[in-house]
Amino acid sequence: MMLLGGLLAVLVGLLIGVLTTLAGVRPVRFARHHARCKSWPYVSVLVPAYNEEKVITRCLDSILEQDYPHFEVIVIAGGEDRTFELAQQYLKRGVAVIPQPRRGKAYALNLGLAKAQGEVIVTVDADCRLPKEWLKQVVAPLVIDPDVAAVGGWSRPTNPKGILVACLYAREAYESVIRQRELVVLPGFGSAYRASALKEVGGFNERVYMLIDYEVQQRLAARGFRFLRSLDAVLYREYARRLRDYVKQQLRWVRGMFRHSLRYERLPFLTRIRIGVRPLVYTLVLIAPLALLIPAAGFLWIKLLWMWGSLLYIGYALGKMVGAMFAVSKVLGDRWLLNYLWGAVLCIFINMGIYITAFFQEIVGWRERVTFDVEHLG
Repeated sequence: MMLLGGLLAVLVGLLIGVLTTLAGVRPVRFARHHARCKSWPYVSVLVPAYNEEKVITRCLDSILEQDYPHFEVIVIAGGEDRTFELAQQYLKRGVAVIPQPRRGKAYALNLGLAKAQGEVIVTVDADCRLPKEWLKQVVAPLVIDPDVAAVGGWSRPTNPKGILVACLYAREAYESVIRQRELVVLPGFGSAYRASALKEVGGFNERVYMLIDYEVQQRLAARGFRFLRSLDAVLYREYARRLRDYVKQQLRWVRGMFRHSLRYERLPFLTRIRIGVRPLVYTLVLIAPLALLIPAAGFLWIKLLWMWGSLLYIGYALGKMVGAMFAVSKVLGDRWLLNYLWGAVLCIFINMGIYITAFFQEIVGWRERVTFDVEHLG
């Protein structure tokens, strides 16, 4: 009975997860805002690059090949490798290069912001490769709508291979492009800001080392500015393929979400609750098998319900991931995702572990700790 009930719970959860995911699919319509623009503002492209010698030249080449009438490129480069040396080779092509001490991405961006002359500030990570019209596509919404302060796009992997790449890309592409969820976090890998708005809030917060784009977005939102996601603005970037890199990246992202969800009052209450309760749910799911080892005969049904509920949730999470992979492969043509359906369950347990670890790291202050002054934003 226990085995049959567990199998049924997984199958029911899987079915619910797949159906709810596919129900969220929206027709993808690319607006092509850039085709409606007759004039273009001067743009400053900021590229923070620290220990990026393997990718910096590819990134800068793609920026300089942009089909955009007038823009400047400012590279803030540093590290222990040849990043700064390679960036300096582009001085003869009009690229400005600023040496970057090891003081974080926000500090590097502020160095570039102080030198920038553009009406629009575009930030691009050094591991990105831009299609030829990307700059127009990410800037166009700012030209068309004066109330928009920042625009974010989305990304595809330059390395479409591996379980971790497949799961992360499927989840991101489903939420941003297919489900067309409201822009919650400006992507750090490539966003455009109205320079006047960015300077009005004091630029990037150098006390923040995680999700700095989300942090500045919250300060902009407090001033009443709006944000958009441009489905046209897709670039290509490196996704973490090794487990160590993936865990490190996701831990930083989740810890940033924890910190900023507590810091800003503008975040919806239900969103705060969901962020805070999730690690508890994951913990209960992962330790459910231990409940059966507890010698408490009178609580057999409670233990069984705990186990079945956990299996139901695992099935649901698996269904969500599988559904996202199917949807993205069908709508966006990324058929390679289907080769990694078998790895979805592995990604689910990895992500649960990351979420729980990040939560307890924040509680006990393990590793580096950044202290924030609480800001009340209305």
